Amino acid sequence: MKKKLNYFLRLACIYSFFLIISTALFIALFWIKFFDFLDILFFKSLVLLSITIFVIFFLLIILKKLNFFKIISTRDIIIISLLSFILNDSIYKLVPFNTSRSVSVMIVGYLYNNKDRNISNKELNQHIYKLYFLKENAVQMRITEQIGIGNVKQIENQYKLTDKGLIIVNIMSLITEIFNTKKNYVKNID
Repeated sequence: MKKKLNYFLRLACIYSFFLIISTALFIALFWIKFFDFLDILFFKSLVLLSITIFVIFFLLIILKKLNFFKIISTRDIIIISLLSFILNDSIYKLVPFNTSRSVSVMIVGYLYNNKDRNISNKELNQHIYKLYFLKENAVQMRITEQIGIGNVKQIENQYKLTDKGLIIVNIMSLITEIFNTKKNYVKNID
């Protein structure tokens, strides 16, 4: 029993260590200027996460071949790699990705920066309009993202959904209906 517990604890330490290493590597890759050409955050995170998992996977394979970690199996290497992907992808999409485009975050940020006074609804609306729509040029930024993803095409100075875009919109609408969300911006635009 003690031997099994010792084995489990050693394995848990290896898993934890490589989950921490993968997270550190994933974050570090965002700071390398080489990847600045990736403007679409969703794709950038997938590319950087793929590089991270590739490095972790092959590092574990090499360490296993060198008998550095005698207790890990190929199954453990695959599980560590999958857990690293799931953990880092979830954290990224829950926090940095959403905060980069969330009106709610802009509102609480404005309230935080003005915590010594009360803010009216009108002032909040003006701030969001200036910050998000004018300064950040949010609509054009999102159109550019959708063109880059292939959901939208530009025809002269106008835009149209591509065939791929039609499929994606139908999938998004279906998922919205399945989860019974109150707002379905695909079907209820008014």
